Parts: sequence; structure tokens; C-alpha cells
Amino acid sequence: MGIAEHDQITQAAGQNLSALVERQRSQFRAEGEVTYATRMDRLKRLKALIIENKTAFAETTKREFNGARSYEFSLFSEFASKVEAIEYSMKHLKAWMKPEKRRANKPMNFLGGKSQVRYYPKGVVGIISPWNLPFGLTVAPLHPQGIFIPQQIEVDLCLAKLSEETAAVKRGDTLDSEALIAAGKRHRLATALCLIPSQAATLMQQASQNSAGLFELNPIHLTMPAVADLSDFDPVLFTRVQAFEQHQLLNYESEITLPLRCTELSPLQAGERFKMSFQLGNYPKFAITPNGGRGLILFTRQPPSTFNP
Repeated sequence: MGIAEHDQITQAAGQNLSALVERQRSQFRAEGEVTYATRMDRLKRLKALIIENKTAFAETTKREFNGARSYEFSLFSEFASKVEAIEYSMKHLKAWMKPEKRRANKPMNFLGGKSQVRYYPKGVVGIISPWNLPFGLTVAPLHPQGIFIPQQIEVDLCLAKLSEETAAVKRGDTLDSEALIAAGKRHRLATALCLIPSQAATLMQQASQNSAGLFELNPIHLTMPAVADLSDFDPVLFTRVQAFEQHQLLNYESEITLPLRCTELSPLQAGERFKMSFQLGNYPKFAITPNGGRGLILFTRQPPSTFNP
């Protein structure tokens, strides 16, 4: 966008701002109590807006920072984390909206009076965001819990009977990964990636450039185990997100934690050795290199459709 175009948009917005705010306030008052269904619909539309426009947003941010802000940083810090926060809000919205009982004051308590605290949207508010995270800190207050930065994200490479697990989830069953491992229905081969915000800079410093010119994190070397009925299993990547303290998003609980079958690793062969690494760049991905040669892309859920460069 040229300077002239930008000036026109700013001027038009300034002229109509008061009328726009007043119209929004009038509509909010006329709507009355905002239902759970309405709030869920708004969260879903906000999520869709971010997903559909993330590439343009990230490219614009990089351009506005004159290249000093990387495309990848914007995707993860400003867009992927906000989508995850919206999914977390959708999961807990009903509980957050539940009225809370309070003791009624005198004399109403003697007359059978009851008190509740009910939580409603704030209405029309102005959001001013700082320059360093312009999109993320503008969008963050739009969902109930504000800005969301996970404490930890882990991706495990496992052997699992994915069709059985998927069928169980569709029936409404709750799957316990540790119970599945103990029962021999899932085998954890390795933690393919562990991301902790405080260690991100260290990980980047440890990244090395491979023969294709891509930077990758330290690889892991694996050998396919000799598991009974190995052909019955699928190689799968499972993601866990530690939101904060004891709160987690586990397998199948959100879009980002849905399992991904690694079809390129099939058919499974006991004793096969391979190297697995996470490659950085405009299109982050997991990749493997079998012992004798060619590289195969294992995981291109740029993590995932919510973080699709």
C-alpha cells in the first residue's frame, strides 16, 4: 500500500470513528444478553479470519519492519499462538460463563434472596497495541483469556493403532496416552521436538545448516523397534501443549493436537535406522533421512493448519 492510499484510509477512519463507535455501542445494547452460541460463533469467525489471512499479515509485518522481523517469528508469536488461545477459550467458555453464587446481603438474605455473579462481554472497547507485536496484542484482548503463550509444546513420534484410536474418540471415549502405552497399544519412539519459549534463542543458536542449505535443529537418530504385530501400527506424530501450570491440551483435544500419520515411513521395517530433524525456514517441517540416502518429508503440518506458512 502506498503512502497516499494509507493517508486516505487513516483520514476516512478518523472522520467516521465516532459514528462507528456509537453504532457499535447501540447494537451491543440492543442485543442484550450475549448467548453462549453467539460467543462461540464469534470466536470461530475470529479464528477463521486469522487462519485465512495469516500469510498476508506475516508478510506485511516483515515488510513494515524492513525485514528485521522474520516471517516465521510473526507466524508463531502473533498467529499460531492466538489460534491456540482461541481454541482454549472455546473449550472452556461454557465453564467461564457459568454464574457464581454469592451470599446475599442483609436484609435480603432473611427474605430468601439469592445473589449471583454473571459474566458478560465488556461491549465496545478500544484496543491500543504496541509496535513490537502489532497484530497479536490487538487480537489478544478479543478472546476471554487474553494473550496466550504456551509454556511448552512437545511432539512425540509414536507407533499407534490410529484407526482404533480415532474410532474411540468419535464414540466419545477419553484416551489416556500413558494407559495406551502401558497396554502395548501405543509405543513412544522419541520426542521429536520440545519447544519452551525461554529456550527458543538457545535452540536457534544450536541450529546448523544442512546440505540443502536449510537450518535444522539437532537431529535425533532412531532405530525402528521389533514390536509384535508391527504391521498393525502406524507411525504417528502426537502433539501436547502445556498451556499454563496444570492446564494442558492433549491428543485429540484441539486442531493443533490432532495426530498426524507419517505415511512416508510405511511400510514399517524392524531394525531400520533413520535420522529425524526439524527444519526451519519459510516452510518449517520435520524430515527424516534413512540410513542409505534420500530425505523424506515426515511432517509438514506447519504446525498445523493453524500455523500454515
